Order: sequence, then C-alpha cells, then structure tokens
Amino acid sequence: MIVLKEQAPRIITADNEPIDILVVTRKLDIGGTERHLLDVLPRLNRGLLKVFVCVLRGGGALEDTMKAAGVEVCTPPWQRPKSLRIVFAAFYLLGILIHRRPSIVHFFLPEASIVGGLCALVASGATRIISRRSLNDYQRKHPVLAHLERWVQMRTDAMLGNSRAVVNQLRDEGVPSNKLGLIYNGVDVQLFDRLGSARALRQSLGLPETALILVIVATLIPHKGHVDLLRALKTVVCDLPKHWLLLCIGRDDGIGDGLQEEAQSLGIEKHIRWLGERIDVPQLLKAADIGISASHQEGFSNSVLECMAARLPIVVTNVGGNVEAVIDGVTGLVVPRANPGLLGKAILALASDPERRTRMGLAGRQRVKMEFSLDESVAQYLRLYSGLAKPDSSPLSAILGSN
Repeated sequence: MIVLKEQAPRIITADNEPIDILVVTRKLDIGGTERHLLDVLPRLNRGLLKVFVCVLRGGGALEDTMKAAGVEVCTPPWQRPKSLRIVFAAFYLLGILIHRRPSIVHFFLPEASIVGGLCALVASGATRIISRRSLNDYQRKHPVLAHLERWVQMRTDAMLGNSRAVVNQLRDEGVPSNKLGLIYNGVDVQLFDRLGSARALRQSLGLPETALILVIVATLIPHKGHVDLLRALKTVVCDLPKHWLLLCIGRDDGIGDGLQEEAQSLGIEKHIRWLGERIDVPQLLKAADIGISASHQEGFSNSVLECMAARLPIVVTNVGGNVEAVIDGVTGLVVPRANPGLLGKAILALASDPERRTRMGLAGRQRVKMEFSLDESVAQYLRLYSGLAKPDSSPLSAILGSN
C-alpha cells in the first residue's frame, strides 16, 4: 500500500504485484521538466509502484541526483556518432520494453514522445501516456515531425497537459476528451521556509544587501523573452533605484553572447549578472525582490511557481499557463508578451512599492500552497497510475478529477 497524506489513493492490483512505471525523457539536464521529474518520481517510487527512467541521451546534470534519490536511470551506452545517436537510443529503448515489460510507459517532451511512442507501439503492450508540457508553437518549425507527433499521440492511451492552455490545444488537435487529463506542476513550499532569511542569503551569495534584485529563471533561448526584458529595463532605468541587479539564471543555448552585447548597447550591462545553470535556485529566489517571466510561449512554468513559493511578487507575460498561476493585481502583474514598454512599467510599479511587493508575495505563497503544492501533484500521479492500471479504467478526467 502507498499512502501520501490523506488524499492519496491506495494502489491495488489484482495479484498484489508491483506496477512497473517506465518514464522516458530526452535527457536529465537542468530544466523545468527534469526538475519536475526529480521532485515527483522519488516520491512515487515506493510500495506497489516501481518507477524507473530511460533517457535517450546520457550525461545530464541531474542523472546522478536522480539515482541518489533511489530512482534507477537507464542510459544508452552509445552516444556517438551523433548522426546515429537517436537510432541507437531507439534500439536501446526497444530492448528495455521487451525485457522489462513495464505496465505503464510515460513519455515527457516531444523527442521522447515521438521516438518512445513509436517504440512502444512496436514492442510493448503497456499503457502509454504522453505529457505535453508546452504550447505547440514549436511544431511550426518542424511540420513533418509535428505530423508524426500527432499521429503517435492519437494512438496513445492518455495525453496529459500541465496547464488548461495545453489541454485545450490537445483537444483542438483532435485528442478525444476521454484521453485528456491535467496535472499541474507542484512546488515544495516548505523548502523555501527552511532556507533562512533573505538578508543572510544575500550575504552568503555575495549579493548587495540593499540593492533591488530582480530575477529571471529561464534557458537562454529566444522565446523566453530576455531581449524584451533588457529593453524593458532600459525604458525605466532612470526611475529604478540607483542600486539594482537582474539575475539571469539558466543554461545558455546559444544566445548568451548576443544578450550580453544587447545589454552593453543599452548601457545596463553593469546591472546584469549572467549566472548560468545553478543548483541553488531556491536560495537565489528567496534573496530577490521581484520575479519575472518574459516568455513568448509557455506551458506551465515551474519558475513562476517557485517565485511565488519564495514570496516574490512576479511579473509575467500573458501566455500559456501563466495566467492560471498568477492572479493579476493580487499575486503579481500580467502583461502582454513581446511588449517591453508595458513590461518595464509593471516592473517599475513593483520596484516603487515595497508594501505592495510584500502583500503580493504573501498572497502568491498562499496560492501555491493551496493550489499548486508538490503533495497534490504527486497525489495526482498516484491517481493516474493506479487508475490506468485497473482492467476497466475510467476516462482520464474521472481518474484525475479534472479535464
């Protein structure tokens, strides 16, 4: 029996055998989906659930952390040549499906969904789940792969979104309602309570004690809106406090040099710190004053929830699940995407009003605690897997209590 607080269902199988869950993803690098899996999977891997992970590409920064948390990680032994890497990974996954015969296979992110979904159709009688964790804007650049992805998902037993915006797109793509479900990301609010004071954290991180600190957690890729943010700050720089910093946290996927040149051309480079990937994101958030998400597209952002859990008021763009998390004027401010002028005004509004920041930060933390807790997210996965393991499973919306 698995128990996770009172809301968790009891996992029952006909012969009391474990439910083997194989999770397939591209790579365990530092990213929103990967951190979500790291938060959730160790909490599921107990009792009658046995969870293990297969990555299509090895060497991710979170692989060892996942293993240390008690979750087996299977990695293809062949990483080169790059041109054949995905083919080797597919054969490796086929071998796992044939020899391990999991009860449920759950795919995260498009590459794993396409490659893994095709492999599972060929070699497995397992129940197949795909999680879409972003809006489908990426499909426009790859129409052939988009067609293949939709072909696979129509032959999948269950499709999950991490926001209503994503679920609605899946419905528009033709996924039947009885196969659709919603599981929000979840955050461990108590983690931020254990970090100590913002003042002590600033001292330990080498951040100025009296500066206004803004923070954005996003991979350095064009659609995350870093250029918009830099230009927004330029529009209000004369009205910001003399001492302010923007902390840019996230892996550089090729535009870092261009962003630094942009900051220099705008004359604000001395206020920007490019921190790259960090494992101390919670500490940095709690040491900051305002969180920002300037993205042009988003499924449901972990970083937005983490900012709120850290008691940060947050400025977000009106895309994807942002407006499902942030209540405009209550827990933060919502602005149109790709609009540096309005983004700058929203940042300045919070920068100029410490009491409003405090009020919004407290409201945001309470909202995360009540609506987007890690405990509830884990409980939803328990409901999902136990419901789909039954011989006559109900529609996904009935299993999860949402659609």
